[in-house]
Amino acid sequence: MKNVGSAIENYPSALEYSKDIPVVGPYNMLTGEKNRVQNCLTVSNLKLDDVFSDVFGKSSKSITCYLLDHPGESFDVSPFIDGRCKTPIEEIQAAIDGAISPEQAIKLRQCLAHIDEIEAHKKEIEQEILHIAEPFSAVLDFLYKR
Repeated sequence: MKNVGSAIENYPSALEYSKDIPVVGPYNMLTGEKNRVQNCLTVSNLKLDDVFSDVFGKSSKSITCYLLDHPGESFDVSPFIDGRCKTPIEEIQAAIDGAISPEQAIKLRQCLAHIDEIEAHKKEIEQEILHIAEPFSAVLDFLYKR
């Protein structure tokens, strides 16, 4: 609790609402796109959510991209699986026993591209927020150390 007064005196506006810090909300868009991807996978009888804790993780996403790039082909999933994955390869192989229709492939590609765009915008917004919050760093440091 040392220097509380001086931190507040130097940054009194940090404790008030600041019109300089925008209210942002692209995070909800990301959830909607992820739900659409999950729907595409379900409709295509691809049960990646049964075998991966994160359908948008590295292993699952690489399998999804391979399926989109090689429609109708059978393939061995083992080269796509991260060593930390706890699900047996046989279960993962069984989970991809489905087919993505051309219509679902179009939707899935668009959704995945949109997710990448939203993630990029999210990073940009976070950088802007950090830049805007710079003048309040002493107060923020104080609040986080409590």
